[in-house]
Amino acid sequence: MPDFGCPHCKADTTQKIILLLQTGTQRGNSMTSMVGVGVAGGGLGVGGGQAVTRSFSQTDLAAKYAMPAQPSSGAGYLVMGILFAVPALFMLVFLMDPDTRGCGIATSFVFGLFSGVFLLIYFAGREGRARAAQQWQARWEYIHRAWVCLRCGHEWIPEA
Repeated sequence: MPDFGCPHCKADTTQKIILLLQTGTQRGNSMTSMVGVGVAGGGLGVGGGQAVTRSFSQTDLAAKYAMPAQPSSGAGYLVMGILFAVPALFMLVFLMDPDTRGCGIATSFVFGLFSGVFLLIYFAGREGRARAAQQWQARWEYIHRAWVCLRCGHEWIPEA
């Protein structure tokens, strides 16, 4: 069985980082409902409402090891590019009809331009998003395997 004492200062006050995160982070939801009755001008009125409050708290130590937000896949840019491409293509087909020539040139150009911008953003950022996703995954694996000494702050991954 591996020794989970700190290899740096030999203290036995160590904890797995994922457990430190889980015990140092609290999330909560609270729901409040209200009903009111009022009388004015000879009339009776009834009203109601509901409110939801979300809470989040984290110790400083847990915040130090907290995971960053998961990087975006960029799928929104791809979807928007395709959504703008459809009317652009429709307008181009519409332009092929000799009776309506010229009616949709500007519209087709605008939709095509927006489509091109969204697709350019999607394809230009693919490499950066892939790199960010790999870094996030590596951080996630580290957090789930590593230990920290609560006395000296040393971090390590125990050998099996």
